[in-house]
Formats: sequence, structure tokens, C-alpha cells
Amino acid sequence: ATDGFYSDEEAREAARRDAELSQEEDLPLRVAILGKPNVGKSSLLNRLTRSERAIVSDIAGTTRDVIDQDVKVDGKRYLFLDTAGVRRAARV
Repeated sequence: ATDGFYSDEEAREAARRDAELSQEEDLPLRVAILGKPNVGKSSLLNRLTRSERAIVSDIAGTTRDVIDQDVKVDGKRYLFLDTAGVRRAARV
């Protein structure tokens, strides 16, 4: 991760460790929703959590800060994290 980004392998390993820790300590499994700007990340959060926690708009850049929502499914806790759109550095 020398350039500030995780490789696919590093991301999978971090997710595996996070899942193991959350089971051991009864912490929620954190699930980040990542993607390009204005592709429906906030809509997905609202759908997954059966809420209207995130503001949804056709205007790109509506989500500026991470929005989190705790959900319990079959006794297991999840913390969904809606993020702002991710852009390549050259396009910023």
C-alpha cells in the first residue's frame, strides 16, 4: 500500500481479519459501500438498512461525509458505511 491504495489481496486480508475480530468481540462487521460518484451508493445503503438515512439526489457530490447505519440480521450486527464517490487523482 505504498501509493495509499490497497491491493485486492491486502483488501481481502483486511476484510477477513475484520470479520474474525467482529465475531470474537461481538462487534459489528463493517461494510463500506464504495464506487464512482452518483452510481447509487446512498440508495443501496437505504435499501440494505430499510431506512432513509442517506440523502439521495441526481446531483453528484450529495454525500460528502461517511454515513453509517447499524443493522442486525439473524443476530449478527453489521455497520454499513456510505461513502462519497471515489475519483481518480487525475480527475480531481
